[in-house]
Amino acid sequence: MKTKLIQLTVLVLIFFILFSKYDLNAHKNFDWMINFISISIGFSVTALSVVATSNFSQVLYKKQSNQNNKTQLHELVGLFKTANLLFIFNIPLIFGYSLFLREWVISQTLFLYGLTLNLLHFFDSIIWSFLFLSIYYFYKLFNLFSNFVIKSAQK
Repeated sequence: MKTKLIQLTVLVLIFFILFSKYDLNAHKNFDWMINFISISIGFSVTALSVVATSNFSQVLYKKQSNQNNKTQLHELVGLFKTANLLFIFNIPLIFGYSLFLREWVISQTLFLYGLTLNLLHFFDSIIWSFLFLSIYYFYKLFNLFSNFVIKSAQK
């Protein structure tokens, strides 16, 4: 769990550093961001229900994973959980920014240790960072689910 948290933190920091220098206008893209997130949540919930009702999930439960004495089913469900938490975290972040913070953030600038940080760029970069993390975890989840379907068809 610590390694996942470290990986997640490093990815957020990388995206944040890349995106904080530019005005990415996240507020202009909220429509498609929310659409992507809602489609991703729908896919993952549907895929998880397919896994739960499949006989192959019993086979995955019996197989050891490469990670910390977990079964492959635990690994699969853990990925579903991580991806869904990222998807769900994005929604209040976007709504909170667009409903409450947008007008306040536009006029704010933070001076920290001689650096000038525009809070609009700061919040934009946070939203973009978590969106790209969501896309990454959606990709991982889709690949893992595709492998699950292929393995279950072979049995």
